[in-house]
Amino acid sequence: MTRVLSSQHRDITTGDITTGDITTGDITTGDITTGDITTGDITTGDITTGGTRAGGTRTGLRSGALALAAGALLFGGAVSAGAQPASVDFGGGCVLDPTDKVATLASLRTRCTPEQQAAIYSAADPGAAPSGYTRGRVIRPGYGSDLAPMVWTGKTFATGPDGGSLTNRLADGTDAWPAEIYRAPSIADGDPTWVLNYAPSPTPQVYDEIREVVPGVWLGYSWWREAGTDTLLLAFALAN
Repeated sequence: MTRVLSSQHRDITTGDITTGDITTGDITTGDITTGDITTGDITTGDITTGGTRAGGTRTGLRSGALALAAGALLFGGAVSAGAQPASVDFGGGCVLDPTDKVATLASLRTRCTPEQQAAIYSAADPGAAPSGYTRGRVIRPGYGSDLAPMVWTGKTFATGPDGGSLTNRLADGTDAWPAEIYRAPSIADGDPTWVLNYAPSPTPQVYDEIREVVPGVWLGYSWWREAGTDTLLLAFALAN
């Protein structure tokens, strides 16, 4: 089931979008420049040219992310056939380790910059849908990372290959806020992603998207969709 992307975006995580991530600007007309979203696209963490309507944002961000990942792999060494998947070091302690979900989740939360988070998300495919209970942590804005565990601890999924349904696990152990999960284009870059649509919940305006960045770890964004505008609320990560 495909959703039509709106032409207006806003970000309230810290203010706006800089260096490939939504942290310091203003989203207005659906395209991206280096301070607010008007005419640009995302290349290697900076937003330069080619509007999102023409696919520039998706192509530029993915190209920049792949370049960053390729550089990390080049300096990290090749993986021989039959060996364990190698970790990818994006610099500054931002490391994705396919064999260590706990370390990867901690890295996304505390050591990856917003630019690196955006590059990691854009380079990832949707991956497998989560199944069962997944631990959840808000990774941006910073105050959300500290406050969210007092209210929300994760999500419980009932899924198959094409999606399914989920509820959110609250801090008191109850499950609430049901949603549907299915593949659709990303609000962030237009590429395929897992969408968490909260139409069945008390807050139908909430609309999440996630991608599996290493086996068992998903990185995502939570949006508020209303009156033709998509407002970024937060970035989060899940791990099972």
